[in-house]
Amino acid sequence: MRLNSLGDFKRLEAILRNTLGSSSRTIIIPAGTCGRASGADDLVRAVREEILRNGLGEQLGVRVTGCHGFCEMEPSLLIKPEGTFYPRVKGPDAGRIVEAAARGADGRPLVTHLQLVDKADVPRFAELGVVAVPQPYWFAKDDYYFNLQAPFLGRERADAEYPMRSFFDAGVVVASASDFPVTVPCNPLIAIQMGITREETGTGDPALVLWPEEKASLEEMIRSFTINGAYANFLEKETGSIEPGKWADLVVLDKNLFEIPADEIASARVVLTLFEGKTVYEAGDAPAAPAAGTKERP
Repeated sequence: MRLNSLGDFKRLEAILRNTLGSSSRTIIIPAGTCGRASGADDLVRAVREEILRNGLGEQLGVRVTGCHGFCEMEPSLLIKPEGTFYPRVKGPDAGRIVEAAARGADGRPLVTHLQLVDKADVPRFAELGVVAVPQPYWFAKDDYYFNLQAPFLGRERADAEYPMRSFFDAGVVVASASDFPVTVPCNPLIAIQMGITREETGTGDPALVLWPEEKASLEEMIRSFTINGAYANFLEKETGSIEPGKWADLVVLDKNLFEIPADEIASARVVLTLFEGKTVYEAGDAPAAPAAGTKERP
């Protein structure tokens, strides 16, 4: 079944509810990136109205890549992790969806990619409690920049892609991600380095730095991959930092990232990984497990 219209969605919904049971709150709607699926506008309006009318929305995610930034986006209504929504929608509808999701309950709506963002919208993230979800792996003047972005967007807009510093300065919760499997390898250490240097690893050429004013600090980048990611997933009381009462989810590196140059961060190696206090990866001689005070499942 190809999902291009509201009728298709309703047929699929009936199939899913028969399969998953009436208690399921998962909504699965057609996936798409650029372009407009047939009936997408009607689909967006109908689903939005249904969500707001019945209070179904638990969390809202929005993918922003278009050249109109936050004013033209593809909303992803995340009712459950397995349910996503990607049809195209124009600014007024998208803006109302985000604001409605952000009001009242702690919805923690997400906006990802953030390729081109109007400066006036940055403080709105903090005001509305929207979590910014960038992909720092893309913060560079790479082949995509020279072959696609600069030619099609123009140099001025291509040079103003992927803000980061602005979000931190505005007090926005920033939770970095990889967009896997688009980004491979999705090693967070690579992204942490690129968030600080704004260039591909191993280049060292100032001419290849993308928007240097948007460089983030090491501490900010680490938080964006740890506690802020946990917050975005409503798990900040369970994981994301090493504190008494939380799960012992952590990695041990062979280098202290605060004592090496930023352009060496990606070369650090993981020597130990603990998940809920149990060793799930070990390379060579690893340090001992963390002291008491963190959770450990019996």
